[in-house]
Amino acid sequence: MCNSTNLNLMNKTFTKFSSRMRLNGSLRNKGLASLFLVATSMNLMAQSEPKKSNDPIAKAIEKLDNKKAVEVTGYVTDERGQPLEGVTVLIKDTRIAVKTDKIGNYSIKMLEGYDVLMFSFLGFKYQEINVKGKRSVNVSLEPTSHQLQDVVVVAYGKQQKKDVVTAVATIKAEEIMQQDQVNIGNVLQGKIAGATIISGAGTPGRDRPNIMIRGGNPSTANGSPYQPLMVVDGVPLYNDNPTAANGISLNGFTLEDINPDEIESISVLKDNAATAVYGTRGANGVIIITTKRGKMGKPKFTYSTSYGVDKPTRFPKMLGGYQYAIAQNEIDKNNGLTKGTYSDTDLEIIKNNSDPYKFGNTNMYDLLVQGDASQQTHSLSVNGGNEQVRYYINGSTAIQKGIIDAYDYKRYTVQSNLDFKLTSDLKLAVNTAFTSSKIDGANSTAESVFSSLFTNNPLTPIFNADGSLYGNEGGNRWANIIPEHSGYTINKSNNIVAAANLEYSPKFIHGLTFRLNNNINFNAAEYKNFYSYYKTFVPDANSPTGYLQKGGFRANELRNNLGTATYLNTDFGFDYSNAFGKHRLGVMVLGTNYYTSSNSTQVYRDGIIKGLETISQGRSTMQTINGTDSEDGRVGAVARVNYDFNSKYTLEASMRADASLHFPKGNRWGYFPGGAVAWRLSEENFIKNSTRLSFINDLKIRTSIGLAGIDNLAPYNYFYSYTLSTTGLRNGGGYAFGGTYQPAFALDNGSIPNPDVTWGKSLMRNIGLDFSLWKGLLAGNFDLWDKKVYDLPYKKQFTYPTTLGIDAPNFNFAKEYYKGLEASISNSTKLGKDMSLQTTLNVTYTYSRVVDYGEPSTITPANKKEGYSVTSNKYYRALGIFQSQEEIDAYEVNQDGNKTKKNSTLKPGDIKYADLTADGIITVDDQEVFNNVNIPPVSGGLNVTLRYRSLSLNAMLQGAGGNMVNFVPSSFSEYGYENSWRPDNTDAIYPRLSTASNNSPTSKPNTLYMLKGDYLRFKNLRLSYSVPERFLKKTGLSNVMITAGATNLWATSKVKDIDPEVLNKNYNNGGYYPTQRNYSLGVTVGL
Repeated sequence: MCNSTNLNLMNKTFTKFSSRMRLNGSLRNKGLASLFLVATSMNLMAQSEPKKSNDPIAKAIEKLDNKKAVEVTGYVTDERGQPLEGVTVLIKDTRIAVKTDKIGNYSIKMLEGYDVLMFSFLGFKYQEINVKGKRSVNVSLEPTSHQLQDVVVVAYGKQQKKDVVTAVATIKAEEIMQQDQVNIGNVLQGKIAGATIISGAGTPGRDRPNIMIRGGNPSTANGSPYQPLMVVDGVPLYNDNPTAANGISLNGFTLEDINPDEIESISVLKDNAATAVYGTRGANGVIIITTKRGKMGKPKFTYSTSYGVDKPTRFPKMLGGYQYAIAQNEIDKNNGLTKGTYSDTDLEIIKNNSDPYKFGNTNMYDLLVQGDASQQTHSLSVNGGNEQVRYYINGSTAIQKGIIDAYDYKRYTVQSNLDFKLTSDLKLAVNTAFTSSKIDGANSTAESVFSSLFTNNPLTPIFNADGSLYGNEGGNRWANIIPEHSGYTINKSNNIVAAANLEYSPKFIHGLTFRLNNNINFNAAEYKNFYSYYKTFVPDANSPTGYLQKGGFRANELRNNLGTATYLNTDFGFDYSNAFGKHRLGVMVLGTNYYTSSNSTQVYRDGIIKGLETISQGRSTMQTINGTDSEDGRVGAVARVNYDFNSKYTLEASMRADASLHFPKGNRWGYFPGGAVAWRLSEENFIKNSTRLSFINDLKIRTSIGLAGIDNLAPYNYFYSYTLSTTGLRNGGGYAFGGTYQPAFALDNGSIPNPDVTWGKSLMRNIGLDFSLWKGLLAGNFDLWDKKVYDLPYKKQFTYPTTLGIDAPNFNFAKEYYKGLEASISNSTKLGKDMSLQTTLNVTYTYSRVVDYGEPSTITPANKKEGYSVTSNKYYRALGIFQSQEEIDAYEVNQDGNKTKKNSTLKPGDIKYADLTADGIITVDDQEVFNNVNIPPVSGGLNVTLRYRSLSLNAMLQGAGGNMVNFVPSSFSEYGYENSWRPDNTDAIYPRLSTASNNSPTSKPNTLYMLKGDYLRFKNLRLSYSVPERFLKKTGLSNVMITAGATNLWATSKVKDIDPEVLNKNYNNGGYYPTQRNYSLGVTVGL
């Protein structure tokens, strides 16, 4: 802590400047006053002895009798009650000042006759407080809106935006609340330069998006997930998903477990220099979520609620029963049949719907899918506190109904953040989060249900005339997706995260803080799947009842899967931060330890009585029991050093050492350095003193380099492994002996181990430019980066005999390369006294190439991956559609492989393929590799906010492109049928209706079904109104805000019938839950 007598006295010009400002209307120009205070603070420098001065006030300080001086102490916090280090505390009309220490404390000795203290800190409004007669004064500073003064949360700390030297993007609470989303992951889409986010399908509780930061996980060669590391309030949440089988998934705490109302800010760390301190789990980027904390003062309650309605954005419109029959007969004819499935008599019956129990003519979409589905959220929070204790507690409920009645999602959360000031130099933060969720569904997945709506024959009846279910041995295809007939699934998950963070900042060493962070994440999950075997009948004139049972002879079955996972994480170490005149130094050293264990049990029995669906009710003679156990762990150490000279030149260096159980003992440790430098040109005199360049408020160039480790292999993969499995009744294993079912046990080979396997590596380089012009009128940043992935564990393409029955080992040889461009530009404009406009545009471009996958020199071009994007795929090149038999006969290439008479199976309306190998015959080697399949290399968003007094209107456009998608419309959809080739429709997009393999996109994936995946979406529109305070004075309410909004209003693309984004997840044939359009109303009330 700095004593006032240990500070350099400033030049007299500052005294004269201050005096002129006092005379000029009591500091009317508070902006200049703030700049003066900042300038003063920048020139404070600790000295053992003050220099001599002729200034009368300086002489008074030198002669000051410390015993008679009045000492004022206190602490300074931000608006959230967090202590602020480095705040300048100045005695007004003097040059006597001190700065607050690490935990916000200050102590200053007052001069007689000077009773006002001035508090100033970059990023906050300065305050003047009369302290006459007071010995203790605590201050809470309000933030300013200036972009350069924003505080950015980075790895294990905070930095002012102007001091950040790595690639970091931020989202504030205000931006988060611009969308009414249950899953916070979907809010991030289109808001972060450098992140490609693909929304999940609209299934309630299962709409988790894919988040890929700078190309996603570099270990895509082994199929690892894209998701980055998530850190909440300093706690890394390692979602390793250690157990995922038979419907149960132990994911730990995830984005969907967080109530958006709890979030204060989100930071996204993108380059390896920024993420290096998190080790291997940060190799795919890091999302840091900071939740709200208590503020000093009396309890303040806030309640918010919203109610919304979901509707599908797009879903294929299917043919009616009569049109379906016509299409089926056309397929039969094109397949060479002389007789169609439906006769003329049948067609007449279908057309008139005169026998609904023979030809159902069922529109199952209208029967099963509700017109809309509701979505509601409720959140209640309280925060407050005093000098010793501050608290923030939030409880919330989210209920999301499905457009199919069987599917819904419920989530309940409680978040508690407590901050204790145990002593003047010892603090304790205790954070607890609990989430309980439940997903209800039909016996089939939502994707299967919608696929059935897309493919089932609408002429198949649901019921017979007597009310029984219609169906043969295969059951009733419609009843399979109706829960009351076929059963149900229930997914439950309970997550608890508890963290205790202890910080000790000894007074005798200014700027030093020791910290110990312990946290535990416990996840318990249950999956319940009930199969109800309903009876089906068909009309039979010989049966006494007129119907014959054809299905439903099996007993009802129940699967109960239970699992738990525990994640333990400990960080311990210290950090040191101090200023020495124009020099600022920061040091952080931490040790980390991470351990997880999990187990799951699956129990199966049949003979379950409907209505009593418990395992104990089933038959023990027809049961199987399976289980899994796993554990994993890592230890590490990290050191980081920050140096800044005069807020002009900044240097950051870090080193991470990690040990992982995924590698054998001799190879477990990996060492991963990172570094970054920045130069603020706007602090150079050639800009600061230039009239022509006065519009430049901030201009900074930064560059970084960092190495990250990759341990995407399974733990203990370096041992020879076996798989012990029991096969249950439903998958055809086991056998019956003496009337009793006996499960079959199998001991299978796992994989050949490699005792020398070690860390994969990812080296990323980044160069960036940050700028702010015309006092924030135009601001933004640009980043260029590249990433070299090497020594990636991968299976070499050896040729093994099929009789070996074992997987190949992993070797460290695979290489991938990524590079990209990111840009974010914002504009803030005043349109008058009461109106303002804010616009933010961000764009992301990502390029990837496979450098080395160990491909042999004899590999055919169609099977190559090397030289193509990581997300490449191969397709036959379609030249078009044969229009006549003459064209088929004239085609020299043997397309159908018929050796007797080439192309004899082809007909007009079939697809014509290119012979890329020029060998005169179409084979698998004629496939062509295409880059960027499904995953778009380009994405971005435009966010616009218009404010007028108490009204705020926000609109957002979001889009992506540069990728190819495979769109295969159903032959029985209106779009697919109308655009199929016929002699009178030769300009059609798609081939003739048939089941011929030549036209099958499954047996012959081809470019005829490929489209550009570019789309532009009107993502969000939201209008909010804050009731003016003058109307609330007599109500006791502090604030009231009313909102109305809509998401996914429309999208434009070349993809028809279905939402373009779902194809990025390779959904086709309707096998997806439709993306939802949501309309909502909300209210927030503060007390």
